[in-house]
Amino acid sequence: MLTVPKVSVLITVYNSGKFIGNTLEKLSKQTMKDFEVVCVDDGSTDNSVNIIEQRRAVDKRIKLVRQENTGVGGARKTAVNHAVADYVLPLDHDDSISDDALETSYEEAINTDSAIVLLDLYSDSSDGKREKLIDLDCFKWPMEGRLAMQLTLSSWMLHGAGLYKKELYSSCYNHCRVDLYNADEYVTRVLLYKAPKVSRASGKYYYFSEPTSLTRQFNIRHLEFLDTQYELFSFLKSEDLIDEMGCEWVIGTFKWIRILNKKLRLYRKSFTKAEVINAERKIKLASRNIPKGLLFKIIFSTEYKVKYRFQSILTLFRIEYYLYKLNCNLVRK
Repeated sequence: MLTVPKVSVLITVYNSGKFIGNTLEKLSKQTMKDFEVVCVDDGSTDNSVNIIEQRRAVDKRIKLVRQENTGVGGARKTAVNHAVADYVLPLDHDDSISDDALETSYEEAINTDSAIVLLDLYSDSSDGKREKLIDLDCFKWPMEGRLAMQLTLSSWMLHGAGLYKKELYSSCYNHCRVDLYNADEYVTRVLLYKAPKVSRASGKYYYFSEPTSLTRQFNIRHLEFLDTQYELFSFLKSEDLIDEMGCEWVIGTFKWIRILNKKLRLYRKSFTKAEVINAERKIKLASRNIPKGLLFKIIFSTEYKVKYRFQSILTLFRIEYYLYKLNCNLVRK
């Protein structure tokens, strides 16, 4: 009689031939043996499928689902819909986890009845350097999911790498917008909010960071990060959270506007004039659409840093956009 695995590891695959074999090999060393791996090939054109098939021949815990390209969000939705375990752990095709990650996170979930169990997050660079990205030791665990989400709004004080109850993960990926450019950041926040309890385990998640990767290079589609920010605002509004968390959302939006302004100024010569005009218009509109009430709240509150209060003033009186244009003119000169 076949037993149901305790955990389903979800891996989305798109032209991942360089990494997927090593990722699956590392998973085979887990101290927990009762798990499955659901690989969703999202329309790869390289040898990814062949590599997965080779691994399946020696490890029957690996499943392969193939589909037309839908993007990471759509592939994760497919993956969770094919998972059979009560808990799932999403894993990017080039990332890895410590050998005890599944065992420690599963035990923590069972012992504390937590819907989400976070792992310690590290960055592994292509030159062999490893760095701890977020320190979870400074928080009291377990914590309420509502608080966990709030800690991600202005900056990522928490992350989303870890174990999830399948019921929660499936519900969010089947009801949230997964077609957004960086849908994972939006859905992670919704998942945290929906979780009655969030805990952490001693296992580790290793995020692979390659400085030359496409995700680190600026392109016009990065402007869609602003669409995701406003989708998040709509969620906060639907849950009646604007008074409680709206200012943190504004600060997070400020950071995206500042980053995108800087990137567009640096790389504007790489794009057509029409692309630059449309990008500038999108950034300007995102700034203008920030609710004035939240800007006033930040300006007159000593709770927020001076730089955010100052940026609120610039945004309120629409000065920030003209400063950006001045910087562009100086760069051209």
